[in-house]
Amino acid sequence: AIYAVIDSRLGDAAGRRALVVITDGVDNGSRIQMEKMIELAQQHQTTIYAIGLRLPPNELPIQEPSQRKAVKVLEKISEETGGSFFQVRKANDIETAFRKIADYLLGSYVLAFRPADQSSGGGIHRIRVETTRRDAVVLFQRGYYAPVR
Repeated sequence: AIYAVIDSRLGDAAGRRALVVITDGVDNGSRIQMEKMIELAQQHQTTIYAIGLRLPPNELPIQEPSQRKAVKVLEKISEETGGSFFQVRKANDIETAFRKIADYLLGSYVLAFRPADQSSGGGIHRIRVETTRRDAVVLFQRGYYAPVR
């Protein structure tokens, strides 16, 4: 579903693109691999914020492998696209998650750069962003998409 939304709705959208996914984390038969979905999000410069509902249930430690996998997948999708993952265990946690997402969106900066070597082929190229400020939260896409020339 995430792939379809990015591909059909956000791909040509003007301006900044952010997608908030609210899910129980259960994969209901995805046909697209996670890496392909992350690549599409990076290609279309879409930041994904994932909100995991009731993971784990009843505030107990995660017991089932499927629950552990769901959390890891949501964390990876969010991290790779410059977003964040939030676990919602209580009703007021969802309000906190949305406040943090709003803070990230309203208080963020956009950095641009031109790679020194532009001769490399297309595809995703890995990057890293660091700051010396200890109080700063750094969220960034872990790569950028370079078209084939």
